[in-house]
Amino acid sequence: MKFKIAGFRLVSAFALAAALFASPAAAAWQKEADMAGGWNVDGNKTWQAMVLVAGEHRLKQNLFIRVEPTLEYIQASGQALFDGGASLVARMKAPMGSATPFFDVGAGGNVVSRSQFVGRQLGGNFLFDLVFGAGVELKNGLAVSYRFRHMSNGGLFKENEGLDSSYIMVGYKF
Repeated sequence: MKFKIAGFRLVSAFALAAALFASPAAAAWQKEADMAGGWNVDGNKTWQAMVLVAGEHRLKQNLFIRVEPTLEYIQASGQALFDGGASLVARMKAPMGSATPFFDVGAGGNVVSRSQFVGRQLGGNFLFDLVFGAGVELKNGLAVSYRFRHMSNGGLFKENEGLDSSYIMVGYKF
C-alpha cells in the first residue's frame, strides 16, 4: 500500500511539473532534458539512473535560475528506491567561445518510495536535497556535468541517516 501511495505521488509530481513546462507562461524559459547515472559515495554500493527536464530562466547576465523536476531509480543489494522531486538550482555561467563552463548550487524536495534503504533509516518518505555541481555547455546544445547530491529529511523525523550521491549528467537544450 505504501508503495502505491508513493508511486502515485511520484507520478503526480512529475505530471504537474510537465504541465507547468507546457504552459504559455513557461514559453520564455529555456528547456533542457538530462539523463544521469550515479553512485552512492557514503559506503553503500548503489547505481542510480535519473531523468530530469529543467526549465531555465536568465536572472542576470551570467546568472540563471533552474527548476528541475526529477524521476530517479536507485538500486542496491537487491533493494530498489524510487524518487521523484524538484529542485530550484542557481546556475552561474562563464561563456568562453564555443563552450560555457557553469557551476550549480540548489535545494529541493523529494518523495521516496521507502523510508528505509540498504540499512539506512531515512526517517520518512519526504526528503530534502542539496545539490552542487559543475559542467560545460556546448554551442550545439549538449551539456556534460558532475553533480553531488545530499538527501535527508532535515530533522523532520527522529531517524535521519540520509544518502550522498555523485552523478555524471548529459543534457540537451531544446
